[in-house]
Amino acid sequence: MAVIGLINLLEERFGFVVDDDDIDGSVFETVGTLVAFVDAKLG
Repeated sequence: MAVIGLINLLEERFGFVVDDDDIDGSVFETVGTLVAFVDAKLG
């Protein structure tokens, strides 16, 4: 449930949508990988 809450928070804060295909354990492995994911979504 924590991951879903984090995804919802990111979607609301940054205004993008996380598709089911985007959800991968490696995205949430470290803070750095999460930041890289958000950067990529923001384009």
